[in-house]
Amino acid sequence: MVRDLVLIALATGCRLGELRKLRWNMISTFQSGEERMVEIKVPKDTKTGSRVVYAREAELFERLARYAKWTGKSDYVFASASGEPLSRRVIYDLWKEIMVDCGFKASGKKLTFYSLRHSHISEAILNGADAFLLSENVGTSLKHIQNTYYHAEKERVLRGLFGRDGSV
Repeated sequence: MVRDLVLIALATGCRLGELRKLRWNMISTFQSGEERMVEIKVPKDTKTGSRVVYAREAELFERLARYAKWTGKSDYVFASASGEPLSRRVIYDLWKEIMVDCGFKASGKKLTFYSLRHSHISEAILNGADAFLLSENVGTSLKHIQNTYYHAEKERVLRGLFGRDGSV
């Protein structure tokens, strides 16, 4: 379940607090062309309030629903054995263990769970996402996207103007 929590955080850009509060009735999947999409209704009692998030990786939620113990409409998507949301402590402890097992701790890189959100936003910008629509989808201001992540867009534009080796 933690693997899918990590993959969903990376695929959606949702904050951990938003993911922990998700219930199955807030998730719907649909077909868009050849892609399976997911619509997530982020709860109102989260950092930025309710909003709708769209992402491509619907199969992550579909897979999770096949093995999760708690799948009733009002059950938490990321539930503990008791049906309550997975605790932050458990998630952060497992995250630290994953970082050690993957060699990140030894490399000196300090990656946090929030790094998944940062990666999602940076990758979206590098792939040409509209900054306004992205800001709406991830629940942050356009100004924050520009101030924090603009370097990724600048890099994408410059890669288009110049070859990777700097040649024109």
